Amino acid sequence: MAGNEKKADISMTGNKSGKPSIDGKTLKRLMSYIVGRHKLTFFMVVVCILISSCTVVVSSLFLQILIDNYITPMLSEVNPSFAPLLKTIIMLGCLYLVGVLSTFAYNKMMIKISQGTLKAIRDDMFTHMQTLPIRYFDTHTHGDVMSHYTNDTDTLRQFISQALPQFISAVVTIVVVIVSMIVNSIPLTILVLAVTCIMQIVSKKIGGASARYFIRQQITIGKVTGFIEEMINGQKVIKVFCHEDEAKYDFDKNNEMLCSDATNANKYGNILMPAISQLGNLQYVLIALIGGFLALRGIGGITVGMIVAFLNLSKTFCMPVSQIAQQISMIAMALAGAERIFGLIDEKPEEDEGDVTLVRVKCDDKELNNKEADNIFDMFASSKDYRDSIDIVDNSLIPRSYVLYIDVADEAGAIATIATILATEKVSIKNIGIIHNREFEEGVLRIEFYDEDSAANASKLLQKYRYVIYEV
Repeated sequence: MAGNEKKADISMTGNKSGKPSIDGKTLKRLMSYIVGRHKLTFFMVVVCILISSCTVVVSSLFLQILIDNYITPMLSEVNPSFAPLLKTIIMLGCLYLVGVLSTFAYNKMMIKISQGTLKAIRDDMFTHMQTLPIRYFDTHTHGDVMSHYTNDTDTLRQFISQALPQFISAVVTIVVVIVSMIVNSIPLTILVLAVTCIMQIVSKKIGGASARYFIRQQITIGKVTGFIEEMINGQKVIKVFCHEDEAKYDFDKNNEMLCSDATNANKYGNILMPAISQLGNLQYVLIALIGGFLALRGIGGITVGMIVAFLNLSKTFCMPVSQIAQQISMIAMALAGAERIFGLIDEKPEEDEGDVTLVRVKCDDKELNNKEADNIFDMFASSKDYRDSIDIVDNSLIPRSYVLYIDVADEAGAIATIATILATEKVSIKNIGIIHNREFEEGVLRIEFYDEDSAANASKLLQKYRYVIYEV
C-alpha cells in the first residue's frame, strides 16, 4: 500500500522534485467532456463572452470620444448644446446593457455545462469501477476512491463554471485591448506591455509555487480521507488491542502533512492577487505621468481624452491578466483532480480468462449400460463405507474442536476481563483471538478449549456474567 501511494505522488507531480508537469493530454481529454457533449451551448457561451469582452473595451474607448468630441469643445462654448452628449451617453448605456445581458447569459449556460459534465464523469467513473478487480480495492483505500467522487470532482466544477469562462474572456479582452492601444498610441502601449511583462514574471514565480502545493493538497486530502475511513471501519479492533495511541500518531502525521500543503498553497495563492493589483496601480500612475508629459509637449498627438481612455484600457488590460494569474492555482488543482479521475477510469478492468464447459449427461439404457451403472453405484457405496469407518474421536482424521464465540464490549481491556474470569474458575484456554468472516462481519471473540467440559463450563460462567454466546 505504501508503495502504491508513493507512485501516485510521483505521477501527480510529474517528477520527484514536486514541480507540476501536467501535459496537454489531461486538458484535451477534459475538454472533450466539456465541448464534445455540449457543442452548441459552448459555442453560444463563446459568442456571449466575445460580446461581453468587446463591450468592456468599447466602453473605455467611448470616454475618449466623450472628452475630445463633446466635453472639451463644450467648455469653450457660451451656450453649449447637450443633446449630442445625451445621445452618446444613452448609446453608452445601451452598450453596457448588452454587456450585462451577455455576461448573465453565458454564466447561466456554464452552469448547465458544468453540471452535465460532472454527471457524465461520475457516471463513467462508477460504471468503470464496477468492472475493476478486487485487488484494486485491496490496494486503494475506500476513502481515497470516494475522494474521486467528491473533492476531485468539485475541483472540476470550479474549473468549468469559473476558471474556463474567465480564461476565454481574459484572452479575448487582452487581444482587443492591445489592438485598441496600438491604434491610439504606440509609446503608451509599450509602457503597458513592459509593466505587463513584470506582472507575468511575478505571476510565474508565485503562481507556480501555489500550483505545486495545490496539487500536493489534492493528493493529501485523498490520503487523509482514506485513513479516516479505515479507522472508522476498524474501530473495534483498535479498541480491543489498545491501539488508540498509534492511530492518533498516524492521523496526526497525515493531518499535519495536509495542513502544511494547504497552508503553502493558500499562502502563495493569497499573495498573488495583491501583488498583481499593486503592479497594475503602478502602471496606472506611470501612464498618467508619461501621457501628461507627452500631451503637454505635443508628442504623438496625445490628447486628454486619449490619456483617460488609455488609463481605462490599462485597467481593462490588467484585469484579465490578474484573472489569469488568479486562476492558475484553480486550473492546476482542477487538472490534478482530472488526472486522478482519469487514472481511475483508465484502470485495467477485470478479465475472465476461464473456460466453462457445459455438458449434458443422460443416464438411460442407451447411454449407460447396466454394468457401468453397477460400477458407479459400487464407487459411491465404497465411499460411504469409508466415511462411516472414520471414528469421531480426538485422535481421528478430523479432530474435534471445542470453541465459543462471544460478543465483547467495544472497550479497552475486554479480552483481559474475560481471561481473568475464566482463570479465576481454573478454566484452561487453548487459544483466543478476534475473528472477522461472513458470519461475524463486526468481529467476535473466538475462544478454543482443550476439552468439551471446559467449553461447557466457560459458556455457563460467561453467560452468568451476561456475555452473549453464539451457537455455530
